[in-house]
Amino acid sequence: IEEEEARLTARREEEKAKMIAREIKNIQDQITSLREIITAVKHNLRKQDLVSGALVDVKRQQLPDNPERNTIYAIVLGSEGFRSGKHNWEVEVGDHSHWYIGVAKESINRKEEAFATPVYRYWAINLRRGNYSAGDNSLMLKRRPQRTRVQLDYDKREVSFYNLKDMTHIHKYKDTFTERMYPYFSYGKAGDADHPDIHISLSPEVCFVNRIFSQ
Repeated sequence: IEEEEARLTARREEEKAKMIAREIKNIQDQITSLREIITAVKHNLRKQDLVSGALVDVKRQQLPDNPERNTIYAIVLGSEGFRSGKHNWEVEVGDHSHWYIGVAKESINRKEEAFATPVYRYWAINLRRGNYSAGDNSLMLKRRPQRTRVQLDYDKREVSFYNLKDMTHIHKYKDTFTERMYPYFSYGKAGDADHPDIHISLSPEVCFVNRIFSQ
């Protein structure tokens, strides 16, 4: 009986994870479609020789300036934060040339310029202009991680990063957490990347659905 219950529980968790993955894929497809529409509209307006001042900034059209909205950067946070336990998720960045992944406190400043460092309540690693870093520290990596595991151990006050290809350790933060922590993700332009798509593989309790904040 116990084996059967364990099997059913595992199946339910697997189905839940697949459902979340499908929801994320649908959202990603919708965002891609919207970007293509915006690009096509702007292109058509320019073809009609309209002055630049007449172009409509669709991204800023009637967006509510609520406290949760980030007005400076394009940021995605997990819809659920954590105040205890160990949690992990995986991010596949491929050869994308500009990204940030890690965790962020609930109290991050969403209205002013900030940097992805613990001083600004971010614990993350990033790739920018060909250089890897963790906060203010440069990272000298032997292999370029295309798929990274982020592990938050709230009780031990640790955030760790691993290259999933060989599970080599990339970096570890150890700090004091006193509030809810959220999975954090952000990215810039893909540049000349051959495979610019980015994918997030989630454990069942982590969901990047309801907290998409952008300009």
